[in-house]
Amino acid sequence: MKTKFDEVNKPNDEMKKENTARIAKLNLLISKMNLSRQSAAEIIGVQERTIYRWLSGERNIPDFVLHTLHYANLLHENGIKIEPPEDIA
Repeated sequence: MKTKFDEVNKPNDEMKKENTARIAKLNLLISKMNLSRQSAAEIIGVQERTIYRWLSGERNIPDFVLHTLHYANLLHENGIKIEPPEDIA
């Protein structure tokens, strides 16, 4: 027997579609710039395993990630070299 708890905690189809679209967008942005997942992680400022978690659907992809890579891709398309930030002490 289903309870209200089951319905509230069950991801709906719309959420699944949105997450699938975000994963596809992240993959597309990484591949358009010919980045390794490590390089993408450095540009975003996260660990490489975080990229894997996003791409596997284990974690939701924050908006800032897609925005950052979108703008990095615009720079890349205009011939501006993208370098990961240096460590700030």
